Amino acid sequence: MNDISSPFVAGNIIKDPAQFWGRDIECQNIINRLKKMGSTSIIGPRRIGKSSLAYHIYVTAPQKLSSENYEFVWIDGQSNHSSYLNNFFTNLSNSCSLEYHGGNSLKECLINFEDSVKAHDKKLIIIINEFEILTDEEHINEFGKQFYNTLRMLSEQSYCALITISCKPLKELCKKLLGISSPFYNIFEEIPLKNFTVEEADLFLRNRHDNVSLRNNEISFIKKNIAEYQHPLILQISCDVLFKNRLHKKPKKDIFAQIKERTNQFLTHNEVVEVREMIKSSSNQVNSSKKISKGSDLLVSIFIPFFGIGFIMYEYAWLISSFKLSNFQAVLVALVTSILGFTVLVFAGRSTNIIGESTFYKLFLKMINQIPLLSNVLDKLIDVADKAKK
Repeated sequence: MNDISSPFVAGNIIKDPAQFWGRDIECQNIINRLKKMGSTSIIGPRRIGKSSLAYHIYVTAPQKLSSENYEFVWIDGQSNHSSYLNNFFTNLSNSCSLEYHGGNSLKECLINFEDSVKAHDKKLIIIINEFEILTDEEHINEFGKQFYNTLRMLSEQSYCALITISCKPLKELCKKLLGISSPFYNIFEEIPLKNFTVEEADLFLRNRHDNVSLRNNEISFIKKNIAEYQHPLILQISCDVLFKNRLHKKPKKDIFAQIKERTNQFLTHNEVVEVREMIKSSSNQVNSSKKISKGSDLLVSIFIPFFGIGFIMYEYAWLISSFKLSNFQAVLVALVTSILGFTVLVFAGRSTNIIGESTFYKLFLKMINQIPLLSNVLDKLIDVADKAKK
C-alpha cells in the first residue's frame, strides 16, 4: 500500500479523463448541442464540479466530434489575461489557430475579433471558466454590452459556440449590463449541476480508481457517517482520507473529524448545510438507489446462499465417496472452496448491480464488517488485487 498514491482528487479541477466520474447525461447533452453549434451554460453551487465537467468536455469532445472540424479553446476568467478585452481575445487566439490582431480601442478589438472568427475555417468552441468574473464591477468597462452582443451574434450564426461556467444563471449575472430584454441568455441551454445521484455516488465507491478499490468497511463508514457524501468534493475528500488512513489506523472519530476539517477548507458551514438540504429534498434519488426489482432481489437472495451451501455439502460428500478422503481432509478442502467462493462473491457484488444491490449481499457485507477476522481477510484480498493490477 505504501507505494500506491491516492487516486482521489479533492479541490482541484479534474483534468485526467480517467479520473472524471459520473455526469453522463450532462456530458451527452452538451455534446449533442455542440453537434449543432449550440451554446451551453453550466451553473451550480461552488465546488459541485462545474469546471471539471467543462474541462472533461474540453479534453474528450474533440475525439467524440472527430468527424467534424472543431477547435476547442479554454479561457479562465480568473486569469490576468482576461482582465482586458484585447488581452482576452489575444489569449484566446494564442490558444488556437485563430488569427486575431489587436486594436487601439474596444470597438476596434471587437471588430477585429468578429472578422477573425468569421474568417476562421474551423468550428470554434469557446469555454469560459469563472464567467461571472467578467461581469463584476472591475470588468464592467471592458466587457460591456457590445462584447456580449458580439458573442451572441457569432454564436447565433454558428461561427462559434460558447460554454460558460458560473455559480449564478447568466440572466442574473448580466442583467445589470444588458438589461432584462437582452437576448444574450436565449442562445444558451442551462445545465444545472447538483449532487451526485445515489447511484452515481455508490458506483464511485464500489469501482476501481487508478488500480485502487475501497474496502467494504470504508464504503460502509462513508455511507453511514458522512451525510453529505453525494457531494462530489466531499465524496473525494472522504475517500482520500480513508485511503490514507490505511497506514495510520486512526479511530473512527478522528477520521470523521479530519473529513469535516478538510471539507470546511473548501465549503462554508452554510454551503454544507445547503448540500444537506439538497440531499433531503431529493428523496426520489434515495428511491432510485434500488436498482433491481423485488423479484430479482428475492431470487438472488435465495439462490446464492442455497446454491453455496448445497455445493459445499455436495463437494464434501463427493470427496469422501470418490476420493476416499478422511473427514478432516474433506472439511479442509471444503473450507478452501468456501473461501474462494467468499472471494468471488465479494468481487461479484462490487461489479454487478444485481448482486451488489441484493438484500442478501448487503447483509453479507454487514456480517463481514462485524467479524474482524473476515474483514481483515477481505481487505488483504483487495490489496493483493490492487497491487496485481497495478
